[in-house]
Amino acid sequence: MKDERVRYRPAEKRAVVASGVRAFCLARQDLPAEAMAQLFIDHIASIERACLTYEHGLFIVTRSDLRRVDLGGG
Repeated sequence: MKDERVRYRPAEKRAVVASGVRAFCLARQDLPAEAMAQLFIDHIASIERACLTYEHGLFIVTRSDLRRVDLGGG
């Protein structure tokens, strides 16, 4: 997922919560495709932990970490 702005759009936030998805978006959208893929690979263990820990959520993937975004509504 590339659109980090979902955290500012109420309808999209509700959709993430209601659908129970775990969405992972990149903090930077200006990277080449290979660099984007590498960020997900570099954080695969954190992504797996997030999937096991949370029923739903929006997560921001950066070079240094993975952060869960507070969407409200659970």
